[in-house]
Amino acid sequence: CKYDLKNGMFKEGIKYLDEAIKIDPNYPNAVLTMGLALAQSGKPKEGIPFIEKAGKLGVAQAPMILQMLKNM
Repeated sequence: CKYDLKNGMFKEGIKYLDEAIKIDPNYPNAVLTMGLALAQSGKPKEGIPFIEKAGKLGVAQAPMILQMLKNM
């Protein structure tokens, strides 16, 4: 799959996540995954706002993920 984030294809995955977020900016899975993709592609500071928003949208894991990113 050409946008599989697990295979390190973050740039392509981020493109698709951006489109999903444009369609529904409050879709928690897309918002969280965007934050994780940015963080794993070497841009953790860019990913933090997405993970914070995911937390506000009810993603239970968001606070733990934020703590980990802020401690990096």
